[in-house]
Amino acid sequence: MRFKKGILLICCLLVIFSCGGNPVEKRNKFISKGKNFLAKGDYTRAAIEFKNAIQVDPRFALSYYYLSLAYLKKGNLQGAYSALSRAIELNPELTKAHLLRGQIFILTHKPDEALKEAEIVLKKEPKNTDALLLKANAFILKQNIKSAKKILKNLQKENPSLSAPYLILAQIYLKENNPKLAKKYLKELLKKYPDNEKATLLLGGILEKEKKFKEAEKLYVSLATHNPQKKEPQIFLAQFYERLGNLEKAEEILKKLLSKYPKDEKIYLLLAGFYRR
Repeated sequence: MRFKKGILLICCLLVIFSCGGNPVEKRNKFISKGKNFLAKGDYTRAAIEFKNAIQVDPRFALSYYYLSLAYLKKGNLQGAYSALSRAIELNPELTKAHLLRGQIFILTHKPDEALKEAEIVLKKEPKNTDALLLKANAFILKQNIKSAKKILKNLQKENPSLSAPYLILAQIYLKENNPKLAKKYLKELLKKYPDNEKATLLLGGILEKEKKFKEAEKLYVSLATHNPQKKEPQIFLAQFYERLGNLEKAEEILKKLLSKYPKDEKIYLLLAGFYRR
């Protein structure tokens, strides 16, 4: 009798496990689906998949980290913060969770908290570039510009391929009303990466203020030429011509863009603005 009950119990367990599947495999499958949705820009469905993964394995820190990414993309800072805090609670060694929570502290103007997150990472990885950038941004919020500059200049020397130090230093010098130094860093960056949109827009804005319109035009045209498949550089160029008062050139660019992207509302509205003049 006991033997028969034992066999019955084993059979029941086999049925349960065969129906439920391996929990780790199920969890990873949900995470994989969620990451695919993230890549496609479907953040709502991504969040659902990550929540499914958490239901299967509520103590797996990475599921909460990925959920925070989906929340951030949706603009839900509180949800992202809560998910990251849970991830760190489960795995205090999860570096990217500390860094991302630090970025949320920057966005919410809490530099002291951001500094704490940066230091946690830097204790283990003294040359972690993301942690150093986080620390520099925290110093900027605290108005400790001297310390921020020191970090950024060291990063620039040690990691010359990084774009961020050049951009942040340029922005600092612009705020200090030193466009000469700002232009220096932006030009250095554009030599390395001619298609860097942020550097182009910053440098173009400086050149326009200095009334160096030919140089600015060359810059915007270069960006558009390096990115023929992207619409934004073409829009930047059209807007530049509009600011110059050359509406004919601006309209020509926008008409071409509208024929290529007939459902793009921004292009349509920009073009409509010309027709209302």
